[in-house]
Amino acid sequence: ITTIDDIGRIKLDFTVPETYLGVLRPGAAVEAGSRSLPERAFEGAVASIDTRIDPATRSVLVRAILPNPDRTLRPGMLLTVNVIKNERRTLLIPEDALVPFQRRNFVWVVPPDRGDTPERREVVIGGRLPGKVEVTGGLAAGELVVVRGTDQLRDGARVQIARTWDGLPGSAAAAVR
Repeated sequence: ITTIDDIGRIKLDFTVPETYLGVLRPGAAVEAGSRSLPERAFEGAVASIDTRIDPATRSVLVRAILPNPDRTLRPGMLLTVNVIKNERRTLLIPEDALVPFQRRNFVWVVPPDRGDTPERREVVIGGRLPGKVEVTGGLAAGELVVVRGTDQLRDGARVQIARTWDGLPGSAAAAVR
């Protein structure tokens, strides 16, 4: 007589090429988006992976569960899905903060005990993303890093913190005084 849908959680079925079967596992994080809601990203997890590979498409059916507490997603919506593999927590800084010299990399850090006088510190870098650099050594989370004007800084120079950089707590844009 009628259809009743519980949309508090959405079951999202999608196919993945068999070449990625080795990195798929239940519990893997997924991120889905819709063209009708371009500003939103919906996060969930892989719930199950089909036991058979489709011989025609060479892909496997995967089901993810997306929490939908505000009931934004509707059954039948078309979503674009990203399966997040090798997720890790890391320290990122803006690429502009990096000061390469010969084969070494440095950043200017404003220590809390030195007020407005930054110090140059060598860092070890890892991977890169557009506009961002991973720091694997030499810097701790929460330290203030000078982003703008690094080419004008010298030992003993003073800076004025203009603003913190949105998205990365602990980084700052500074102006040389």
